[in-house]
Amino acid sequence: MIAPFIGAALAIIGTIAIRTIKPREEVIRIEERKDLIIKTPIEPINIQVRYCPECGQKLISTEIRFCINCGFKFQS
Repeated sequence: MIAPFIGAALAIIGTIAIRTIKPREEVIRIEERKDLIIKTPIEPINIQVRYCPECGQKLISTEIRFCINCGFKFQS
């Protein structure tokens, strides 16, 4: 019985809080923060893409033993 009244009270308190509390506006200029930018060289990653010989499904991992599409069992 008291739950609707508590819900209404919380809604009213939330509305008042939203209208009275304003977010802090802070402008950060990019020129001032260039020291935060770190450039890291990107090395190419050699990923071997495999496909199921039975249905042609692209395989996600080289460690799986069965095709997720057709159930073909790969040789170990």
